[in-house]
Amino acid sequence: MTKQLAGALFAVLFVLQAGMPAMAQDDFKDEIRELLDDGIRLYNRGKYDEAYTKFEQALQKSDQDPDQRGQANLVYAFLERAGQERVAGMINSPDPRMRDIGHRLFRIAQPGEPLREGKKIVLAYVDDLASDEFEIYRNAHWHLKNYGSWACRFLLPALADQTQDRFRSRVMLLLKDMGVDATLSLVEALESENAFLRQTAAIVLGNIRDDRAVAALKRIFEDANEKPEVKKYVHEALQKITGKTSSEWKKAADYYYTLAEKYYYGDSGVIFNWQRYYLIWTWDAKNDRLLERRCARFVFNEQLAEEALFDLLELDPNYRNEKGESAWALLVMNEFQQALEAQAAVEASVAALKNEEITIDGLVGILRGIEGMSAERISTLSDEIQAAGDNAEIQALLMKHFSFAARIIRSNILAVVPGRQFVYEALERSMKDENPLVARACIQAIADMGLATDLPGAIRTGTNTATKAPTGSIGYPLVEALTSPDKRVRYAASETMVKLNPQEARLGMELVIPNLVDALGEQGVRVALVIYDVQTEEDRNFINRFKKTLLNLNVFPVIARSGSEGIIKAKKFPTEDVIIIQQKIAGQIYFQETATRAREKESILRALTRDIRTRNIPRIILADNSQSLAEAQTRFQDNTPWYAKKDTHKLDLRELFATIFDQPEAKKDSKDRADQLAMTIFSLAFVIVFFN
Repeated sequence: MTKQLAGALFAVLFVLQAGMPAMAQDDFKDEIRELLDDGIRLYNRGKYDEAYTKFEQALQKSDQDPDQRGQANLVYAFLERAGQERVAGMINSPDPRMRDIGHRLFRIAQPGEPLREGKKIVLAYVDDLASDEFEIYRNAHWHLKNYGSWACRFLLPALADQTQDRFRSRVMLLLKDMGVDATLSLVEALESENAFLRQTAAIVLGNIRDDRAVAALKRIFEDANEKPEVKKYVHEALQKITGKTSSEWKKAADYYYTLAEKYYYGDSGVIFNWQRYYLIWTWDAKNDRLLERRCARFVFNEQLAEEALFDLLELDPNYRNEKGESAWALLVMNEFQQALEAQAAVEASVAALKNEEITIDGLVGILRGIEGMSAERISTLSDEIQAAGDNAEIQALLMKHFSFAARIIRSNILAVVPGRQFVYEALERSMKDENPLVARACIQAIADMGLATDLPGAIRTGTNTATKAPTGSIGYPLVEALTSPDKRVRYAASETMVKLNPQEARLGMELVIPNLVDALGEQGVRVALVIYDVQTEEDRNFINRFKKTLLNLNVFPVIARSGSEGIIKAKKFPTEDVIIIQQKIAGQIYFQETATRAREKESILRALTRDIRTRNIPRIILADNSQSLAEAQTRFQDNTPWYAKKDTHKLDLRELFATIFDQPEAKKDSKDRADQLAMTIFSLAFVIVFFN
């Protein structure tokens, strides 16, 4: 059969399946899935009677399924979708029926499936795809689709097999049905030495129509050495995905940069909130095969951005987009953000461990996802954690480990980046993004690698010093950082200016001493993330008044003007001491997706309480008046213990903050700030000596 005919067969099978009545077995399993999802939603709302009814109906129907392996897979998929920690919480429920349901779900699912039997069980289903019996084939198709991305490694070899046309076409159809779960593995398959595999991967990508594949497909289309038959299907795939003709396509480098930006900013069009697994794929060129590793959700986007940027820089090491932004600068920002998020996740994980929300094994699993460490290294770290006497020792151990890891990341990125001008550029862009922690990380890197000559010289006219830098000075972003609205950036910039130790007058040096003096009074300053929907002039006036009130209470406000912006700021770098969220925003739906067949909804407040990085940050619901305050206390009683009205008196707010910040973790933060204060005093003493 010709390659063209193989592609036609794939299309025919797709049409046949689209027009085929749903199998009774699929309807049966869909009904069970819907009952389970209804049950967990009711359980989350505290409606135990109704939840028990749904779960009992689902489990009784599941018992009627003669396929015990399929039954286990169905319940396991539910556990992954609902969150194993959430279902495990049922086992400690005050309701004995919920405890029984929790035990039964875990017993049926046999936790660890499909990893428990791993390759063996997946390959059994892959073999069933070739069966002459349609019911066996459809059963295997459903199970492998349910496994999602985990199955891709075992399916892709079939795309290179030119001897089994029906089997290959069934695999292609399955991958198409997997949709976005299969995209990234298929993109890696475009790196294969096997031209037929590249061709079939392009066909499937064209039918999935995922924008994340465009950059890699365009790179192949631009490759002068690529075979014409591969380019033909790549061309068709690009037309299907972009909806444009070849004359309208951008360069592959432009597509890679846009994709990397979307990954970096966590764009919902490329990072899916209800993705079941977070796998990083690589193509083993030596053995011409696909490899994968699991990573933590909170670093998934940065690791994908890193991969896209390195692919881009391989095409064009000097790339800048139409705005003049450099790929190297974005890479610097991405690496620092990844290190910071990892550290924040470790801190949140230790807090969860203290609250018995996760076990030590769960903590080790999180670390494996962050680091992508070898089995030997994770085993060593696990042994050290197990040997630690208490949670305080575990935290000290992990902070030491990740502090060292952060220095290694900084050293590595600075060794790769071809010039410190890109670090300055990353600093400038981070400040524009209002991302103070990445900006501060850039400043700390500049302290290690920068030179006094990077700084623009002061321009003197008579006795006055001009406030503008000469054009072309790469260090100007550091001078801008001295006047940043974020104190953390200002103080870091001042300390770095001292460390660079210019021997002659430089622009901005007159701001260093005032900034460091201000830093001396910052030991007790707290940071509040205020999530408030600013729509009207009245809203703007309130926010301006509220900011002043918070500053008077020694609480530095970071304002997010919408719920989605608040979620992004909170999850990126959860360094806030408290989150103040407007009542009407708290209940707003953050996202609603159907990637796992069941409709999933999550409110802004729910998203903050579920995420391991933000769940332990105290939350205050800000109500408009007494009536809405009472409504909030009823509606959100399970998610937050703190409430305030917009007209709450400053003294009452002070008392509320005093109560919140009297918690043990808050006191620890105060000690950490005192340590930072000591460093600031040292810097101030040094700079005073220098100026005198």
